Amino acid sequence: TWVHSRLVKDGVLDEKTGEYVGCLFGEHLCKNFRKVLVVESEKSAILCAVYYGIRDIAFVATGGKGNFNKMKLFPLMDHGKTIFYCPDADAVSDWDRKAMEMKNSYNQIYKLDYYMTGYSPGIDPDNYDIGDYIVNKLCQKKNN
Repeated sequence: TWVHSRLVKDGVLDEKTGEYVGCLFGEHLCKNFRKVLVVESEKSAILCAVYYGIRDIAFVATGGKGNFNKMKLFPLMDHGKTIFYCPDADAVSDWDRKAMEMKNSYNQIYKLDYYMTGYSPGIDPDNYDIGDYIVNKLCQKKNN
């Protein structure tokens, strides 16, 4: 359960007056890196860290399609991080639009979409992401 949900349930936090703003999954790791790759799911962030290794980039997740926004990314921008983003297949246009809006005030944000080369509508058309790309790559290696 989420701490803020429990505090509301226990009457400690008034959900009408208190606004909860969560951080990115893995955000605490960013202090050690100049580059950050933002994905939607925690699963994808973990798969990226394991598959690509944690050498010069931190992997973080928004925890939801709608959480890719300036408020969530502000701590990264405030510390001058170079931000790369990898949206799920069903969020590409939305994340691109939000990234363009952010570029008006922060120009170190870039899209990485090489993983979309493995995408076809027959492969989980709603949620295909970089995590799926990694799993497919690992399955291909195992079968070869």
